[in-house]
Amino acid sequence: MHPGRREVRRRHRARLLRAREGDPAGRRGDDLVRGGSGERTARYLALNIGTVVLGQTTKRKPDYFGRTVGAYPGASAKPAARDGVYTGGVIAAERSGKPYLVRGDTARITLAGGRTRGTFKSTVLFGGGAVSGTFSCR
Repeated sequence: MHPGRREVRRRHRARLLRAREGDPAGRRGDDLVRGGSGERTARYLALNIGTVVLGQTTKRKPDYFGRTVGAYPGASAKPAARDGVYTGGVIAAERSGKPYLVRGDTARITLAGGRTRGTFKSTVLFGGGAVSGTFSCR
């Protein structure tokens, strides 16, 4: 861990609402993704909920949601130092074995409770639809 950064080691969960349009399987409803870690600093918030699998695999990848917002290393965005509404950032989502390419320019996140919970929404780049939901850190 770097000086000035505080890693948040709490139980995390996110409720990811399925894409309403453009979902080739036509699925509806929501999924609850549990577990993960986060990093909360004076300048940004990074959440990793579920299990990320990098690279190729023959098995179905588990559900995962990653969201970084604020002035994270290499970003020129305004700091996400307190509760409020922020746009942009980095987003990664995988649900039911399907990765979602989420548009950063439409990404909106609302932080609340001392940046321990919130809501998010963004449109999917290809195929239309949206990814949205809530998250909380206990």
